[in-house]
Amino acid sequence: LMGYDWAKDLIHVSFGMVSGTDGAFSTRKGNMVKLRDVLTAACDKTYDIIREKSPDLEDKETIAKQVGIGALIWNSLYNGRIKDVVFDWDAVLNFDGETGPYAQYTHARACSVLRKADYTPADVDYSQLTDAEASAVIAAIGAFPDAVLDAMEKNEPYLVTRAIIAICAAFNKFYYEQRIMADDASVRQARLALTDATRKVIAIGLNLIGIAAPERM
Repeated sequence: LMGYDWAKDLIHVSFGMVSGTDGAFSTRKGNMVKLRDVLTAACDKTYDIIREKSPDLEDKETIAKQVGIGALIWNSLYNGRIKDVVFDWDAVLNFDGETGPYAQYTHARACSVLRKADYTPADVDYSQLTDAEASAVIAAIGAFPDAVLDAMEKNEPYLVTRAIIAICAAFNKFYYEQRIMADDASVRQARLALTDATRKVIAIGLNLIGIAAPERM
């Protein structure tokens, strides 16, 4: 590349085309969308959703910005980079699908559990985690480091987003199927420790792809 020594270290990372639900964006045809307009719309739309879902939530504007921008980043990185992306607001800002808001909400849920439990790390008897749901969370967390290395080697960020979703799905099932605040103190402490580990790994994963991890949503 123009004779520079560092050119030999460059790698061309190709990516697919981004289109709207009504067709491809094109500068020649004039049907393009400016990034600043998309970012503003994402924050505004997310603010409306949060205001409806959590009217008492403090600092809605900051969280809406974190979730809105995170949703856009996630939408771009959730599939293989050479795949074309169809941009759909309803899908991007869905809190229930395999989306950025879903991952962020799962992180906030884990934070809420720990906050309400007034959790502090202590000696944990991990043998208390005998249920299938806890085992699934542990397996998903255990697979995360390899997913990150694989993503780096292949220049495929979607491997990180998919690993995050696997952790979120496993944790949410654990959350619904098992009583984290169990009566037995050792079981409760083990489940809270697993919740804390989930929180940490989701936050790390989101940070790797440039997405904030709100503690409240």
